[in-house]
Amino acid sequence: MATAFEDIKDQDGPIHGLLNLLERGTIPHALLFTGVDGIGKGTVARRFAMAVNCRRRRQGHRADLPCGDCRSCRRIAGGHHPDVLHVEPRGAFIRIDQIRALCDTLALKPYEAGVRLAILYDAQALNPEAGNALLKVLEEPPAGTVMILTAPQTSDLLPTIVSRCRRVPFNPLGRDTIAALLEERRQVAPDLAATVAAMAGGSCAKALEMAAGDWADRRRWVLSGLGLLDPTRMERLPLSRLMAYAEQLAKAKAHLDDALELIKSWLRDLVVVKYAPDKVLHRDLMANLPAEALGLGDGELVARYQAVEQAQGALRGNANVRLCIEALVMRLSGRLGDETCRPSGTA
Repeated sequence: MATAFEDIKDQDGPIHGLLNLLERGTIPHALLFTGVDGIGKGTVARRFAMAVNCRRRRQGHRADLPCGDCRSCRRIAGGHHPDVLHVEPRGAFIRIDQIRALCDTLALKPYEAGVRLAILYDAQALNPEAGNALLKVLEEPPAGTVMILTAPQTSDLLPTIVSRCRRVPFNPLGRDTIAALLEERRQVAPDLAATVAAMAGGSCAKALEMAAGDWADRRRWVLSGLGLLDPTRMERLPLSRLMAYAEQLAKAKAHLDDALELIKSWLRDLVVVKYAPDKVLHRDLMANLPAEALGLGDGELVARYQAVEQAQGALRGNANVRLCIEALVMRLSGRLGDETCRPSGTA
């Protein structure tokens, strides 16, 4: 196990800020770590808990903290230190009974640590009752306690909770960092690793999930269904095949937005490849990208990209999924003009 923070990639800013707070002895009673999933927020929270209570630090040592070797560091790393509390969603939510149990523990004196830490992972999952119960703790924080909340963004939490925390924003991971990790841990080929890294939104966890699953096969299905991998056939696909494709796409609701983002990224690449090939996202499919085969100019490619964005907006506005996807598929195949989906209930 790494003893300090050096193995945590692309988060030098937040880590430096946290260590400055520790060095100055000005740690606030509540910290809010924000950023996309899979970038190290939970890992940094646990390492910071180790650094705060590292016995070597408390004895005056400053280098390579947390040391990882003292009893306190080992127990925190192992997840069984009595004064470092972990609260995670149970199912879809963090529930009020979990916050009540946390409050009961915080009302007691720490067992052995100099500072007790409570880490609430995915705090955006707090249900309303749990959020209000947590707010009471934040308004009257117990002495000698630091709370760390993690969430994708501040807007996912009650404003009153956000206002009582010191926000520590974390960075999306760089594409090169993610690609190198995929090559090292999953033995992903470099071109595919670069593509997955570009599509993962800065999240190492999402990239690993994509690499471990059938993402490459699903990408091929999504793009082939519109003829995008064989552009010479794009506008000659039978209507029955397009409608069957739209039906399958609409049924897979859990993957629908990812599929639409894939289509957008491909349309983007069809434009970009002509001007800046090094900026292409789908580097492993460069041979399929020449836009000339489509017989479409940049303006039409951009219009089709915008059609996907309009469909995404309509779906967020509660449009009928099946009808919206059918209309989009027809538009992307060149069989419709600029008609767009409308949220249900609109004229």
